[in-house]
Amino acid sequence: MLASLLLTLTMAAPGSTALERMRAWVGDARAVAAVEGYDVTADCSGPRRQYRTRIAVRRSDGWARFTQWMDGAQSWDSVAVGRSVWEWDDDGRWNPGDDEARSRDLGHQFLWMVLFPDEVFHGFGRPRSGTLDGTPVEWIPALETAGHPVELAVEAGGRPVGLRVEKGGQTGTLLIRFSDWKRVKGVRLPLAVEIAQGSDLYRFRFRQPELRPPADAGWTPPPSSLDGGARTSR
Repeated sequence: MLASLLLTLTMAAPGSTALERMRAWVGDARAVAAVEGYDVTADCSGPRRQYRTRIAVRRSDGWARFTQWMDGAQSWDSVAVGRSVWEWDDDGRWNPGDDEARSRDLGHQFLWMVLFPDEVFHGFGRPRSGTLDGTPVEWIPALETAGHPVELAVEAGGRPVGLRVEKGGQTGTLLIRFSDWKRVKGVRLPLAVEIAQGSDLYRFRFRQPELRPPADAGWTPPPSSLDGGARTSR
């Protein structure tokens, strides 16, 4: 019995205890597993203007869409499926993207991050103790889809309170905070998200989420709209 327990502990993935607490806090395993996708819109504000964002996911094939509108006009659109991704430009053309483009799409899929962190991130490491805004947390290191380091901040009770992403370059460090948690179909979701990038703050206020695969799930740009053809990320 003792040998079996030791083997189980030895084989446990680094950070699994904190992740399990997070999963349990977000919702019962059956309720979480029943979430096959979502479709949700946020009213947003940034340093210069207000805008609107839609995020949508279908988990069965990793399809994800991230769209934004400013001043009543579409300003951004991207769609990813599996390892492939395309981004829309102002000329109405869809450009094939790479891992950085996929990172931009998945980097806005905040509900996916808290419901299924191991589907968005990989390479989890051992947690370290720390604080976020004065609250004791465990910081769980991992990698996002483009290989940038991330750390999930999880309270002792399992509530995910934030996420730090080290983008490097001109983007630098992003600190994402989750708040205003609400129960929807048996799972807890953050309906308010704040992104700090240096001195700039971006705030997302989500409307009521639809926890189902979106109507356009599986859509990818038609060949006639592509600029240079699709390229698959590696």
